[in-house]
Amino acid sequence: MSRSKLFSPLTVGRYQLNHRVIMAPLTRMRAEEGTIAAHALNVEHYKQRASDGGLIIAEASQVSEAGQGYPAGAMLRTLFI
Repeated sequence: MSRSKLFSPLTVGRYQLNHRVIMAPLTRMRAEEGTIAAHALNVEHYKQRASDGGLIIAEASQVSEAGQGYPAGAMLRTLFI
């Protein structure tokens, strides 16, 4: 892909991006200690990487405790599941 194409606008659904550089979801092992929740450090991580008109697909997350393959990973689940 040429440089001009990489930095050209792109429409993704209802979103108009200023460029085509997209940050994929990450697993960074930064859940709040003793919980499964994200916290202020997660917000800071994404703020540092954000760009005007860019797209960040934030935080790969496990959906069940049985699927947690590493410590301190954020999860999307409740105690009732």
